[in-house]
Amino acid sequence: MIPFSNLQKILFILHLFFFIIFSKKEIFAAADRSAIRVGECMIYKITWLNFYAGDSVMKIDDTTLNNNEKYYKLITETTSSKYVSFFYPVRDKIISLVDQENFFFFFYDKDLNEGNFI
Repeated sequence: MIPFSNLQKILFILHLFFFIIFSKKEIFAAADRSAIRVGECMIYKITWLNFYAGDSVMKIDDTTLNNNEKYYKLITETTSSKYVSFFYPVRDKIISLVDQENFFFFFYDKDLNEGNFI
């Protein structure tokens, strides 16, 4: 089993949260769709043992593909602080496309740049 860093655990939990929320069509059937706003941005400060370790930014953008279907583009970018980067640099970017009508995942791209794993 490969040990996970705290940043990887946090990213996994955040994406699991979005996956659960956006993959359940019946959850949003009665929900107010205005709860999801294009342009919304969530910024998280990551700490480890009360030491600033980096930032994670989650954004929601609007995207229309060639077949005129509308998707939410979920972008998560995580970067380690200058001091943590000296030992373990993290520059992760994860992009997901979620159908605006049915909330099903259409596309998922994960670009991990962590430590020696580039």
